[in-house]
Amino acid sequence: MKQTLDQPSKVVLAIDFQDGFEDDTVAVEFNDKEVFREKHVKTRLPLGFASTFKTSVKKGRVQIKVNVLTKKIERTITLNVQRNIYLGISIFDGIIQHIIKDTPFGYL
Repeated sequence: MKQTLDQPSKVVLAIDFQDGFEDDTVAVEFNDKEVFREKHVKTRLPLGFASTFKTSVKKGRVQIKVNVLTKKIERTITLNVQRNIYLGISIFDGIIQHIIKDTPFGYL
């Protein structure tokens, strides 16, 4: 009899804070529970990188709320996470933007 391996019920969710941060305080909630808070988040030029946060989450729907407290802006992103996800967060023209990748971001 052929055995099958169960797929893990948790996957990696990594968030990179990238462009547009200027000594900001950032908070992140997953499904209405704060999981990350950091002060003095500042983009390092020319890298386009400010900070990172990595955790594991259960597969399925995850509501991610990113709040840049010092700029009084926030954004809620809802993802159906089935595999490792790498989420890039940037601020352009006072609006939180995001990009999703299947592999970690690279910075030179």
